[in-house]
Amino acid sequence: MEKIWIKNYPPGVSESVNLVEYQSFADLLDEGFSKFSNSIAFENMGKSITYKELDILSQQFSLYLTETLKMKKGDRLAIQSPNVLIPYCFIWSITFWDYCSKHKSFVHT
Repeated sequence: MEKIWIKNYPPGVSESVNLVEYQSFADLLDEGFSKFSNSIAFENMGKSITYKELDILSQQFSLYLTETLKMKKGDRLAIQSPNVLIPYCFIWSITFWDYCSKHKSFVHT
């Protein structure tokens, strides 16, 4: 299959991904949050948010699920949202999953 999209990559962007460089997707996110902390992660409806702010919000959401809602192994979470940036929800979910996987009382199901 011809990868026609590669010609649109900016200089310095690799054509492939090293799948063993990170232990988890959350580790990849953590590196990006750190490396680009002051850069704009998302901009929507006149509001922008940096990677550092996104990281903080993600951690706060994860703690809300575990500490306030007392979510535990086997619990299900559905996120219903109006037309806003869906990546927020995705990153929050990844952060929550990573938190759960690092604590003995939580196991990803």
